[in-house]
Amino acid sequence: MSFTNSDGTATQGADYGLRSGVRTFTAGDTADKTLTFPIIDDTDVEGNETVRVALLNPDGGATLGTQNTALLTIVDNDRPASVMCHGRVATIVGTPGNDTLNGTSGANVIHGRGGNDVIRGYRGNDVICGGNGDDRLLGGSGDDRLLGERGNDYTDGGRGSDVCEGGPHTTCDRAVNCERIRDVP
Repeated sequence: MSFTNSDGTATQGADYGLRSGVRTFTAGDTADKTLTFPIIDDTDVEGNETVRVALLNPDGGATLGTQNTALLTIVDNDRPASVMCHGRVATIVGTPGNDTLNGTSGANVIHGRGGNDVIRGYRGNDVICGGNGDDRLLGGSGDDRLLGERGNDYTDGGRGSDVCEGGPHTTCDRAVNCERIRDVP
């Protein structure tokens, strides 16, 4: 029987190499068969993608069942560029949408990116960047730096010696429990 592959969400020539051929089954053979397809490794961060594989043209009296296609997944092994927060690489990063992000008991660097986020640092000396959107930044205990960035943000340093910064805009931010406050109109 012959086989071929075609685009799912992946693109032939950019994500995988076109492969077609013939696979032989002898009469009474029920052993598993393996088909190998070339994957093109790139550095694009594009998420997992799919390729369709079709079995065609059985011969010698063989027939195909109702499912003669399969969907294969190419797992993206590329990482996005580092997201920076106040000059440091963020270890917890949100999405462009609305997120609830929680730090750990250690020192965290958290960036909400876009959306209206709720970000909690908990314990440790945290650096928290809200990003775009109307964010709620909660430092918790420790000496925290809370940066609202864009949007109408609420910053609460919690316990410790905290610095709260609003951002480059003219809308109203609110800062509480902060020993030092900057750029909050």
